[in-house]
Amino acid sequence: MDLCLQRIIDEMKLNGKKQYELTDYLGLRHATFGNWKKGMNSSYKKYIHAIADFLGVSVEYLRGETDIKQKPSVLSDRGLWDGAVKVLTPHEERLILAYRAQPALQAAVDKLLDIEEEASPSQIETA
Repeated sequence: MDLCLQRIIDEMKLNGKKQYELTDYLGLRHATFGNWKKGMNSSYKKYIHAIADFLGVSVEYLRGETDIKQKPSVLSDRGLWDGAVKVLTPHEERLILAYRAQPALQAAVDKLLDIEEEASPSQIETA
């Protein structure tokens, strides 16, 4: 059993979560979790973000990239919006990460949302 699946199982036990609760949350058949445990497939990897949300831990923790369980908060650049600290929802975090991972689509998204591109340091120097 790989570390990721072991951490999922351990966190579920620690939090008193049942296998069927996770599969219901993910919209999967109840037998799916048993198949993961038996090593029949590792489809849980494609649900890792939703599983992390369900368990209240970071994806990085489940993957074994860190031992810090706490899910990091994504804040605005200043950490404040209108004087109050606001944490993004898990959905907003996933959107930001997907946006960052798709440079080719960033210009289209910026145009769609009517967001002006900030001038880079090299653009400022030549202006």
